[in-house]
Amino acid sequence: MENQWKNWLWKIFLCFGIYILFFTGCKKNAPPMEEDRSGASLTQIPKQEYITQKDVKDLKQASELDTLKSKSTENVPTKSQSPTPFVTKIPEPTKKVVEKKQEKQEPKKEQENKPTVDILGEFKTYYGDSSTARSANIENAAKKIDGTKLQPGEGFSCHDKLAPFTKENGYQEAGAFEQGKVVKSIGGGVCQISTTLYNAVLLAELKITSRAAHSMTVSYVELSRDAAIAGEDKDLKFVNSLEHPVTIRAITKDGWLIFRIEGKETRDPDRTIHFETVILSKQEPGEDVITVDKTRGSDYSKVTQKEHIGYETELYKIVTVKGKEKERIRINRSNYKAAPKYVTVGSTKETNK
Repeated sequence: MENQWKNWLWKIFLCFGIYILFFTGCKKNAPPMEEDRSGASLTQIPKQEYITQKDVKDLKQASELDTLKSKSTENVPTKSQSPTPFVTKIPEPTKKVVEKKQEKQEPKKEQENKPTVDILGEFKTYYGDSSTARSANIENAAKKIDGTKLQPGEGFSCHDKLAPFTKENGYQEAGAFEQGKVVKSIGGGVCQISTTLYNAVLLAELKITSRAAHSMTVSYVELSRDAAIAGEDKDLKFVNSLEHPVTIRAITKDGWLIFRIEGKETRDPDRTIHFETVILSKQEPGEDVITVDKTRGSDYSKVTQKEHIGYETELYKIVTVKGKEKERIRINRSNYKAAPKYVTVGSTKETNK
């Protein structure tokens, strides 16, 4: 039994030795091993004898890269030559380009379509010290004229624009001239409307076809520069004698009445105009006219109408070009009657003339 175990151990030892000798000899003659990325063991093929498909692809890319490098070196300028820059512009989307063009064009279109408005003539008078009724009449009449447009050749009548002078048409009772006296009349004060407008028309150089002076002088404008309205006998009329339309603007603000003639200015900028009044004659008002009021006490005295000096005057338009007078044109000739002062006194007071 003991001998049998010894025989089996020798057999096992001999087989193990044969196995070791065989394995060692095979490993010395085998090629080196490399590990694939997948983890499997592959036999390495000598590079000088075998080329894989991956190596072919890498070689092809390397060859193309060398070709591009050789071509690029051919175009490299020498030190004496300046390199030509090459810039590739990426076009913006069409939508953005259109939007930018529209943003730039819109202001131009607005500027082109916007009508040119120039002030051809402007004049103002003060009515802030007038009575409430007279001020209301001026403001009511100004609203009726404001915004009136006149085409070339079209006429304007102040009376036709403002009439009828009734309470239903917005007018009140206020002072007005009548036969050399100041009386109460519905619409009193509208002559300041026609007078202020008259001067704006003069400055705009529109053609005036009808104008009449007041029977007596007025305080809110110089002599010969007034324009009265009295029924159909006295009226301010004019025509748009320009080649372009005009607009009449009437403004009442802080006691000032302002008239503007708006349109397109075509006159020479070196040419200017101004107006000058010439007094031809003068007439004194005479003695005061005194009226006794028996219902008043002896200390009562009231001036019911101020005196008015009579005048005969002319208005001239002086045209200058570059500061030199070129023309003097007579615009109108006016006559104003003289009127005495009217005073009312108490019954027991002596009246000294």
